[in-house]
Amino acid sequence: MSRQAVEPADKSDMAGIEALLINLGNLAGATALATQTNHGELGIWHPRLDLPAGPAFTRCVQRQAEIFGIEQVTLAPPLYQPESAVSLEPQGMAASVVLMAAAQYALDQGCRRLVWPVQIGPDYEAVSAALERAQLVTHLIELDIEGEPLLIELPFVELTDAQVGEIALHADAPVQAAWWCEYDREKPCGGCDACLRWRPVAEAAVPPGRVPVGR
Repeated sequence: MSRQAVEPADKSDMAGIEALLINLGNLAGATALATQTNHGELGIWHPRLDLPAGPAFTRCVQRQAEIFGIEQVTLAPPLYQPESAVSLEPQGMAASVVLMAAAQYALDQGCRRLVWPVQIGPDYEAVSAALERAQLVTHLIELDIEGEPLLIELPFVELTDAQVGEIALHADAPVQAAWWCEYDREKPCGGCDACLRWRPVAEAAVPPGRVPVGR
């Protein structure tokens, strides 16, 4: 579905990846990257976001890839309409569409590990739905693909914003290369709803002695 507009289209460009990371360009994406230990065999799959700040999120994905030396970056077309920059995570059927598209792309590259750093928080029903969705996608793939099954990991699904920030701090995640503002600009504005939610978390994740986020 999405492969016709994916960059790069040449399958050889993604050859040899061991894992594929879904990265929206947000703090969870930067933190997930920092916690991986196989950056040389890691690919990034980024669905462009249909938001005013969408280009900023895409630039952050590319910047994160540069920081970790990841050459395999796939920019997919927009697959869903986020509610806002405050909450980027796809909901309901949109989450299934995104996960299936990423899973299909991973399989096309011979990859059997997909990392989905979706962050829902302490919402039991929503967390259960996300876990079930990942399991169902795996089962659907097993109906058509022989060999090693696809492993879908959801490392942050139950975590709060503060917990993601704590992991970012301990993993030395490049929080300055993440985006959370509602506007496409050089630096986060600091006053929109998205900034009010995420900036305190991101600043707390900056080790002592470094320049605060967005300054």
